[in-house]
Amino acid sequence: MKEKNNCVVASIMAMWDLICHYLGDCQNGSTISSLPDEIIINILSRVSAETILACRAVCSAWHHITNTTQFTQLHRIRSNNPVILGRVFNSSISYSSPRWFFIGNFRFYNVEITGLESVRRASKPHVQAVCDGLIIFKHSVNYTDSYVICNPITREEVEFRLQTNDNICGFYYHKVQKEYALLIYQKNDQYEYSIYGLTSKDRRTISTRVEFNPNCCGVSTCGALFWIIYGSKYHNSLSVNTESILMFNLETEKFTVKDHPADRYKQAARNQLKLLEIDGKLGCCDVYSKSVQVWILEDVENWKWAKRYVVDLNRILNENYGDRSIPQIAKTCVVATLNGDLLLFRGLVGLLWWNRRLNKVSKMNTGTLDMTDLSIVCDAVSFTSSLISLRQSNILP
Repeated sequence: MKEKNNCVVASIMAMWDLICHYLGDCQNGSTISSLPDEIIINILSRVSAETILACRAVCSAWHHITNTTQFTQLHRIRSNNPVILGRVFNSSISYSSPRWFFIGNFRFYNVEITGLESVRRASKPHVQAVCDGLIIFKHSVNYTDSYVICNPITREEVEFRLQTNDNICGFYYHKVQKEYALLIYQKNDQYEYSIYGLTSKDRRTISTRVEFNPNCCGVSTCGALFWIIYGSKYHNSLSVNTESILMFNLETEKFTVKDHPADRYKQAARNQLKLLEIDGKLGCCDVYSKSVQVWILEDVENWKWAKRYVVDLNRILNENYGDRSIPQIAKTCVVATLNGDLLLFRGLVGLLWWNRRLNKVSKMNTGTLDMTDLSIVCDAVSFTSSLISLRQSNILP
C-alpha cells in the first residue's frame, strides 16, 4: 500500500513536469511547486486519504495545506475510494478470535488490527457503526459494553462508555450542532431514544415512542437513517407490517414507518431483507436461496422504489456444489456493497462477489482464510477512508 501511494505522488509530479514541457516552461524552472495553492488543493482533494498522508511528506507546503479543517472537509466530499472491512469467526467455538479482512480495488486482503491499541486489546470487537471514515468498535469489558471510536488512517482512537443499557443504533454528522452524534436507544419500561453529541457530550431525549429494538445501526443516506423492523409496534396505533422500514429524519428528528418494496407473498422463502446505501440512494436487497433482487429508492419524498437488478446465483452454486444437493441450512446473505457491487456470503461456499457492470457472480479468493465451514459467520461494513481528525473534531479528551 505504501509503495502504491508513493507511485501516485510520483505520478502527480511527473504529470506536472510533462505539462511544463509541452508548454515550454521547463527552461523557466517551473515545477509542481509553482502551482497556486488553489490548484494543488483541487488536485489533492480528489485522491485517497492514504495518498494524502504520503503527500504530506513531500514538502512542508503540502503538509500545511492538507492539514487544515477546510481541506479535510473538502476531501471528505470529493474523495470516493470506498473499501470494505469485514470480520469472520466460528460461531461454534466460544473462544474463537475474529479474523479481519479488507477489500479494496477488487482485491481481498487478510489484515491485522495494528496501530490501534485499544481495538487490538479488545475482546472480540466488532464494528458497531461507521461515518465519514470514522469507525466505532464495540466490545465487552467485565460484562460491560465499551466502545472505541477511531480513524484507521490518522491512527487516532479514543475509548468511551455510555450509560448502562445504552445501545447505539445510529452514527451521523449533526449539521445543526456541527458535531458527530450518536442515536441511542434504551429499554426500560419502554424504548427511549436520545441523541448524544460526541464533542459537546450533551445528551437529549427525543420526544417520540417507538417500540423497536434495532439489531444494527441504521443505514445513513438521503438525510435519514433507515432500519428493517420485524413486527414492531409504532406509536399512535399505526399498523406496521412485518419487515417494514423505519425512517429517522436527521433534520426533523422524527420517526416514520414505510413499506418495503419486496414481495410480501414470498416472505416464507426469503433468507434476508437487507438495507444498503447504493450510489447515494437507499437500496433494499431481497435475498432468496438462489437469487437476490435489488431495489433502489428513487424518490424518498414520494417513497417510490424501482427493481433495478436481479442477481442469479444458480451458476455459482452449481459450480461449487456440483451434483450434490444444495443444503437448505446453507443460507445466502448480503454482507456489504462497494461502488454498487455486492459482497455476499454463502454457507459452505464462502464469499461471493457480484459485479454490477458485468452482472456476474464469482467466488472470491480468500487465500488461507477458510470460509467454507457451516459455522462460519461473516459481517462487514463499507466506508470511505477520510482525514477526519478526532483531535480537530474535539472528540479526543
